[in-house]
Amino acid sequence: MKSPLGLQAVVAILVVAGLAGAALAAAAPAPSQAPANNPPAAVPQASAAADSGFTDSSINFGNFMDLGGSGFTGSSTGGGGRTTTSGAQQSSVATRSMNLPGVLGVVPTMFRRNAKALLASMAAANGNKPATPAEPGEVKRLAETLAASDESQRTAAAQRLAELGDAASGTLVDLLTNSQAPMTQRAAAAEALLAVGRPATPALVTVLTDENPFVRAKAAEVLGAIGDRTAVRPLTKILGDREPTVRDKAAWALGLLGDLEAATPLADLLRRDASLDVRMTAVTALGRLSCRASIEPLLEGLQGEPPRLRAASARAIGGMGEMLASGVRGEIGRAKAGEALMIALQDKDLAVRAAAIDALGALKEQRAVDPLAALVDDPQLGPSAVKAIGRIGTNHARRALQKLAAGPDDTTSTAAREALAQMRARS
Repeated sequence: MKSPLGLQAVVAILVVAGLAGAALAAAAPAPSQAPANNPPAAVPQASAAADSGFTDSSINFGNFMDLGGSGFTGSSTGGGGRTTTSGAQQSSVATRSMNLPGVLGVVPTMFRRNAKALLASMAAANGNKPATPAEPGEVKRLAETLAASDESQRTAAAQRLAELGDAASGTLVDLLTNSQAPMTQRAAAAEALLAVGRPATPALVTVLTDENPFVRAKAAEVLGAIGDRTAVRPLTKILGDREPTVRDKAAWALGLLGDLEAATPLADLLRRDASLDVRMTAVTALGRLSCRASIEPLLEGLQGEPPRLRAASARAIGGMGEMLASGVRGEIGRAKAGEALMIALQDKDLAVRAAAIDALGALKEQRAVDPLAALVDDPQLGPSAVKAIGRIGTNHARRALQKLAAGPDDTTSTAAREALAQMRARS
């Protein structure tokens, strides 16, 4: 007899079931009056939040999920920015809305971090699943139950769908594409397809060309989260979709999948798309690919308009810092990136200058020590400049920090002493 589901899988299933409840709550009518001291939070668009970049590890970026791994960042940004999390960090759930003007209005959508760990747990669960086949109509009932208010019902439904795997895909896709079904059920069907995992990829690929933009966008979103690279070419094809939201989701999914084949199409999207939001997502995705083919379009973005595109491009380059600094794959683009970032230190926009400082530290750009040292007295940028000098870590950087540390006992000297201590800890 096969063993029951392990504790890890049960925990993962609880996360999936909780998402459907979050979608139901998002669809519920809002109270007639919000408390005066707690106004409703603004709802970010699919990729507009990328303009302020990605802080340490909060998916405040309003997009589907992070698969854990290097890519977008590690450096700090302003509020509301896109962020990534490492695979070791705990899952968390957030909800937002996807706006498709003139089509479906505001659609409740569910988002979650750490999908890789979740899908691994689901795969483990499928390895222990019972062989009981689905009963007629069971999959549809299970998908609808994922939107139920009762947590125990949602948990049981998610567990059963994970057990059924590929056998559930067709029915779930039918529900996802059913324009007559309530939106909460359609969103729940998409989440259930994520629970199914890789076996759902072929069915999801077939609906990337559905007539409904919500369906196309949702399918792209789930494909990126599942992580099956056989979806790269189908997703690349819909980068030319007429709906900006669909293009945005396809670009984001390609960044999650991390296949270098997507670099050229994403670069073209960055250069040519009419939607700034889509271009911002292309920047983020190129940074996540972290390959030499990403460097040139990101350097172009660093010189583009508006300022938030320049700032996002600087952050994306900074996210590639480990690769560029290693010289293994990035030696060709490292010099050009360093030069462009040092020029960006003079940008008229504060966010661009801040992103350039962080990126130069991430790249360990030796030529940047003196330009960064010239910024240490800036009340807004000084601490970041000192930290970046410490990350560069050369003897010249050490001498610059020692000089700063010996100065008056103020914020700059304190930051310099901390940077020196971190340098010693790394050596």
